[in-house]
Amino acid sequence: MASGASPAMVRRIMTAVANKMPLTPATIIECASPKVRRQLAAWFADSKTQQKVARANATAHIVYTDDAYPERLRELTQPPIVLFYRGDLTLLKRPSLGIVGARLATDYSAGVIEEALGSVQRDTVIVSGLARGADSMGHRQALKNGLGTIAVIANGVDVYYPAEHRQLQEQIATNGLLLSEYPPGERPKQYRFVARNRIIAGLSHTLLVTEAAEKSGSLITATMALESGRDVLAVPNQYRNPLGIGTNKLIEDGATPVSPKTDWTNIHYFD
Repeated sequence: MASGASPAMVRRIMTAVANKMPLTPATIIECASPKVRRQLAAWFADSKTQQKVARANATAHIVYTDDAYPERLRELTQPPIVLFYRGDLTLLKRPSLGIVGARLATDYSAGVIEEALGSVQRDTVIVSGLARGADSMGHRQALKNGLGTIAVIANGVDVYYPAEHRQLQEQIATNGLLLSEYPPGERPKQYRFVARNRIIAGLSHTLLVTEAAEKSGSLITATMALESGRDVLAVPNQYRNPLGIGTNKLIEDGATPVSPKTDWTNIHYFD
């Protein structure tokens, strides 16, 4: 589904699952439009597809109707039907601070993240996307401070991307929570990074944007968070700094500017 089903088909599958139909190939085929059912049935009948389905079924996962599935994700326009995971699902039941920013984030981001994570309540969970830059800064600082952390990735939970974050990904799977809507073995693709941003925005009770260029995935995440009624914090920057254009624009559009007086304890859980 996450790899190419139309929004209409996803809605039909969600309705079927909500009506207690099992999430099986037969259900998925039934939810497809008549013109693609035969093609989809042939795809599911293929031995390689059956191996992939068996592998996905053997990987820990929650579905849209499970009690462990966060209600705040159900509120998304296109909630993920399935979330594969490694780690501690109870972290989904705690207040969360999402952290996003530039892949080329500087020490400026690192300093803000260190200050923020040194001030949050001890039950606060840090949510990010395991990318280079601000994402990895957030995850590493959370682990260093003994905080829970959730990584939402754009590939299977058994795939390491970027490759240099293999150890970090394993640390998060062991001491935090690794989440993906993509089945095991799936490699990252460009559109999947944008898709996973909606999950980061949906899971975050408050979202912090540290540094962002004028056009960046961080701004997409922030826009999704604002549209979902989340508190969005942005770090002010010099107006000529390319990595400050995005955050300064967010502040103009209504995000709360981060300052030395920011109360990092004011992050509250809701499902």
